[in-house]
Amino acid sequence: MSKLISLRRPTAPLAPAKAALVPVRPAIKEYLLYQKPRMTIGSLRVYRQRLYVFADYLESHHIGLDQVDWKTVDSFLDHLRTTHKPTKKAAAELSQSTINGFYVNVKCFLNWCLKDKTIYGDVLDPSAVRQITPPPRDQVITPTFTDADIRALLEACKGEQNAYLCARNQTIIFVLVGTGIRVGELVGLKIADVHTDDEPHLLVFGKGHKERRVPLGGITQRKLTRFLSDWRADAAPSEHIFVTDRHYGRTQMPRALTVPGVQQVIESLGDRAAITGKRCSPHTFRHTFAARFIRDGGQIYHLQRVLGHQNTVTTETYLRSLGCAWNLNDLVAGIMR
Repeated sequence: MSKLISLRRPTAPLAPAKAALVPVRPAIKEYLLYQKPRMTIGSLRVYRQRLYVFADYLESHHIGLDQVDWKTVDSFLDHLRTTHKPTKKAAAELSQSTINGFYVNVKCFLNWCLKDKTIYGDVLDPSAVRQITPPPRDQVITPTFTDADIRALLEACKGEQNAYLCARNQTIIFVLVGTGIRVGELVGLKIADVHTDDEPHLLVFGKGHKERRVPLGGITQRKLTRFLSDWRADAAPSEHIFVTDRHYGRTQMPRALTVPGVQQVIESLGDRAAITGKRCSPHTFRHTFAARFIRDGGQIYHLQRVLGHQNTVTTETYLRSLGCAWNLNDLVAGIMR
């Protein structure tokens, strides 16, 4: 009996299925939802924009969340330097501060993934995330306002359209340089947040919705109290201190100033005062306050609490950037780790 010969080719063994990439975008969405009650609107907006730029990069290079390591992040930052244009008109490329900001946002996101016990904690390799280190940064000295600059800015307020705007903008300058608060904290101040009892202070709500007391010096207290009595005497305690000069109907309160609004005011005053060689912005007042605080013998731990930093590391970054201003070299060297 003859055997039947099969003409069919032998079946090759199946190759093992390739593991699907873990998409990063859903993880970013969950992270932002988690951070929503913990971040300010501005911070959340920055994180969202930067993390989705990171997601676009990973997807275009077919990299999954599970494959992210230090090489991935370094390549991403290099990609930013060569492809992204700065928003500042005079800048030719993204600043090192912006690059470092992208790094911080990505690293915070990855650290959150590691702590997620439901899904993402098992996706990432903890040792790979630990090896992701910040990019090298050039030591840049941040110019602060001099006393002459402050006087010029106050004088420039007299060129405003009316007496209210002059008084408001002068008071803003005194509060910023006298307290070191953030511009977001300034626009959030309400009349009830001003306390002029035995220990004059402002009650401010900083990053992460954290409340803190910021001492009011004698001059700042007097200027702020005078402004409130002259221009906001009829306002309710729940109303914002700094508002526009436009009233939208008799039954509506004046609108509170916004962060971009204050930034525009300070920039305009800087142009009018012909201040050059330094950034004329609300944050420069914060740097100026920190420099004066240390120059006058203040301690770093007190400065940390006044500025609302979570730890002294951030405060030390401020001091390093101000090391050559106000002849602070010796003072800073004595308190730095």
